[in-house]
Amino acid sequence: MRKGQTHPSSITSKNMLAQGLVGLLREEEYKDITITKLCDHAQIARRTFYRNFETIEDVLAYSIAGIMGEFVKELNAHVYEDLRTVATVYFAFWEKHARLLLLLSKNNLIHIVFTQYIHYLHQFPKTLWLNGKVPPDEGSFAVRLAYISGGLWSVLTYWISSGCQQCPSELAGIISGE
Repeated sequence: MRKGQTHPSSITSKNMLAQGLVGLLREEEYKDITITKLCDHAQIARRTFYRNFETIEDVLAYSIAGIMGEFVKELNAHVYEDLRTVATVYFAFWEKHARLLLLLSKNNLIHIVFTQYIHYLHQFPKTLWLNGKVPPDEGSFAVRLAYISGGLWSVLTYWISSGCQQCPSELAGIISGE
């Protein structure tokens, strides 16, 4: 993806391409989507596509980065007293995006979400320190962050693979042992 494209018309074009890609994923497999098909579906010129992106995967990464930005805001907007609360907020957020997660999983693209997830982890550390207990050093912080976020990610991928059947509070209850 090209960096530095912040002009309003560029952002509009990027968003139209991202929405167009999700629309096409509902109709056909990712491997069958071409830049021409995407541009036609999004009603964007190929030249505009190449001004903003290099590949279709870049469009997907752009879309997921936007979702991850919302994710960080959502996690940071709450005060957490226990693991159940963390898990409930976490899965409630992803439940809103279940349809996209299922499409990505179906097309073996969930790794793109994981790549963004890892990139954004450092932006929500307070979420993972229940009752404001911060670890004594950076090493402890990194280990705890990896442990909790990895566990939540694994449950999320299980939830996706099982068709997003359980509700967030049910998943949170299972995780917290309640």
